[in-house]
Amino acid sequence: MPGLDKLDKAIIIELEGNCRQSYKELATKFNLTANAIKKRVGKLIEEGAIIDFRIELSLAMLDADFFWIDITTDGSEHDVDFGDRIGQHRLVEAVNRLADGSYTAWGEYSDAAELAALGRYIRETDGVTQVKIHPAIGMCPTLSPLSKVNTKGRKTTFTSTQLQALRCLTKDPRMQIKDLAKCMNSTARRARNVLTELQNSKAIYFTLRWDRSAFGDIELEIRLQVDESKTEPLAVLEWLKNRYAFQYWTSYLFAEEPIFHITMVVSDLREGQQLRRALKQAPFTKEVDVFVSYPFRRFPGLGLNRLSELLEET
Repeated sequence: MPGLDKLDKAIIIELEGNCRQSYKELATKFNLTANAIKKRVGKLIEEGAIIDFRIELSLAMLDADFFWIDITTDGSEHDVDFGDRIGQHRLVEAVNRLADGSYTAWGEYSDAAELAALGRYIRETDGVTQVKIHPAIGMCPTLSPLSKVNTKGRKTTFTSTQLQALRCLTKDPRMQIKDLAKCMNSTARRARNVLTELQNSKAIYFTLRWDRSAFGDIELEIRLQVDESKTEPLAVLEWLKNRYAFQYWTSYLFAEEPIFHITMVVSDLREGQQLRRALKQAPFTKEVDVFVSYPFRRFPGLGLNRLSELLEET
């Protein structure tokens, strides 16, 4: 089965930044027909590269930042059940098992007390022997400026009409205007205006979740410790973008030390070995570890959980 190609990745990145973009808008950006884009998106959904479309509250609305967690176990756990147990926590958005048997999890948190409670929750899970929590900053030049990795968005107070629209859009973030109007029991003009208000507020991410390994490629999780005396963090990311624009997907900088958590995709292990060698020899590298990753298990996360709670409360 052929892997994800450059156009597939470009479409995913566009929709991850704003999943409300129409096939016609995407066709104009990529100099293709709307039908060709529609077929591509359909294939990405069918193969599982696009898991789903979603809306969630912005990081600014949540007063939140990112975290990554490294989890070591004694090997007695069932990996799927274990992932589901960790993912039941409202802060967790994804759990991943690495080829060495360890796990990583990531999501967003609003304060230190929440993060401490999450750490306690994981440590109390059967089989867990060690938990390391890393507050992190999203930094990724390959993704859209509208991606939550690259912007915290803004705060706002939603009107009752905007909340009504959000209740409809949680069912289908790409809902057509005529269907949104029907769901809101309003005119198409009013529905369009409210949608524009929501998008301009930057308090909501209209986004998607993806699986980079859906087409059979190998996903790598990389821990890259940078020598701060030799380079700036942004220079490292630009180096990655320039040399590995297709393989490079996301990156987060740990707050407590100059370590990047980077996700990249390669077609085979040989390419992964070459990538590791290049990173190890890079002038800014102090230390690098590369782990083969199994597909992420996805969960609602704080942005969607808090939006659901807001809609229930109002």
